[in-house]
Amino acid sequence: MPQSTREQCGLPTQAVLQEIVWDLLHGMAMPVTKRDAGEAVANRLGLSEEQRSLMEPKGQYPYVDWEVGWVLSQLKLTGFLEQPRTGYWQLTDDGNMLSFEEFRRRYGERERAKREAQRTRDRRRLLRKARTMTEQPTVAVLPGDDAAPEAVHAVMTVLQAMELPIEWRVLPDGDEIARTMSREEGEALVRRAADECDTVLFGSTNGQTPGVGYFRWGRETYANVRPIRWRPGFRSPLAEPEGIDYVIVRENLEDLYAGIEGDLADVAASGLADGPRVGGVSRTPVAGGFRHFAEAEGRYAIKYFTRANVERVAHFACRLAQRRCAQGYPGKLTCSAKTNVLRRSDGWFVEIAGEVAAGYPDIEFETFIADDFARRLVASPHDLDVVLLPNLYGDIFSDEGAGTIGGLGLAPSGCFGDDWAYFE
Repeated sequence: MPQSTREQCGLPTQAVLQEIVWDLLHGMAMPVTKRDAGEAVANRLGLSEEQRSLMEPKGQYPYVDWEVGWVLSQLKLTGFLEQPRTGYWQLTDDGNMLSFEEFRRRYGERERAKREAQRTRDRRRLLRKARTMTEQPTVAVLPGDDAAPEAVHAVMTVLQAMELPIEWRVLPDGDEIARTMSREEGEALVRRAADECDTVLFGSTNGQTPGVGYFRWGRETYANVRPIRWRPGFRSPLAEPEGIDYVIVRENLEDLYAGIEGDLADVAASGLADGPRVGGVSRTPVAGGFRHFAEAEGRYAIKYFTRANVERVAHFACRLAQRRCAQGYPGKLTCSAKTNVLRRSDGWFVEIAGEVAAGYPDIEFETFIADDFARRLVASPHDLDVVLLPNLYGDIFSDEGAGTIGGLGLAPSGCFGDDWAYFE
């Protein structure tokens, strides 16, 4: 907010307002809405009715509520404030016990870490810019495993025949890396190529080619983008594939792909299975929880999402829908997950996506349960524009979408972060 408008509304600086909000939250019944917090701030500052009624630019909220909402969003990023449901805020147990001085210390640490991460990204951009000003762009080519090298080398024959102003740095395939160097040496080779080149063209892996995880988690390429577009000559199994043209954006870092797995007995030992649970398709309470966890031989895997990551991939998908809308596409975002069963994980993913999409009034937003959406990919793919999916469903449904136009080889993908991308 401009300083003149802030003074007109009787509001202090952001730092002072943050302290006021933090103090008030400790005396308010939880959870609170943005309006509740705004009224409490207005009362604390003794704002007049005229100051209280001044509206923010879009005319949806009073300036006071708008500024307080921004402060609440910043507080939430520290982990001491949470949203139990849309539009409501509450302090976490740790937040309730935390003084403002300790909060500011931890908030400062987070901000310093953000600035250092931004400086690192800026340095990488400058290095790439300097290289492209003096040299042609460089692409590392990683063939991968199994049948992938055969396809990649065929692609390279075509690309090199085009005589593009690109330097291609072709790395060994997975078999050769395994045969000629240690796992650590192979990992270092692939990472170094990713850092030194502008991007990577990658085949696929069965796990033998090292370093691939660095492309995704090391460089935080959080959005996997796969266009599904039928073209003449594609052998689609559908009777009328003409006009299929949409893009799947798959969250690329979280969900079950974190690989957090273990023995089921560990869940029982943790106490997580002791309380009453809801189980079975009837969604009926199971008395005593799932105590058989301790007796049965089994395994578990953790599915998780974080708000910050879901928000950034949702913003990515919304911006893509806007660009496509400017090109004549519908300007629609479709989000799907198993929301009817996994309400606190999948349901939360879709809820956050909806909150983000609400900030793009020119984009239509719709949701479907995952199994219904699987049917729609085959029955009505022409209705889709941009699709946002959690990691696991995105992996599966993007292959299904590719199958509707003729096969996986006809739907390549790119994995995008804030400052780097690679292509498959």
